[in-house]
Amino acid sequence: MKHKQILFFILCLIFQSSASAIAKDNKPISTDSTSLNIATLNMNMVNARYSLILEAREDIFKSEQSLKKLILTANKEIDQLNKDKNAQDISTKQKNIQASIDKAYLDLEEKKKNYNDQINKNIELSLAKIANNSNYDLILNEVYTVSSDQDITDSFIEELEKLKR
Repeated sequence: MKHKQILFFILCLIFQSSASAIAKDNKPISTDSTSLNIATLNMNMVNARYSLILEAREDIFKSEQSLKKLILTANKEIDQLNKDKNAQDISTKQKNIQASIDKAYLDLEEKKKNYNDQINKNIELSLAKIANNSNYDLILNEVYTVSSDQDITDSFIEELEKLKR
């Protein structure tokens, strides 16, 4: 979401400056002798091809499945405990079961956070490197552009793979 807000802000600035540079006859007025070097990036393709994202999806899916199995097993154990009618034993065992579920859930959330942090860090580093090496003034997500003359998606994915871990 943060990236979309930044891109939207940048687009608004571009459109605002473009609108102010339009004369009454709808011809652009050149306000600067230099032009922006703009590249585009297909983030949908990055999401579909970057191995760390694919690995994260698979790993998180497996962890979510394990958590679901743990919860099902815990529910069965609690049902069995309730049938036994030993109140003191039930309370202790329920607390232990809940503690194991809570730990598994927290571990899953931590795993998601770690993957997100690593992916975002790699994206930022790769964008900065490509922008600096190719002297891009602006890199936009392809969905926000009309044309994509300088699509850098493939080179961006290659750069991401170098930083995978």
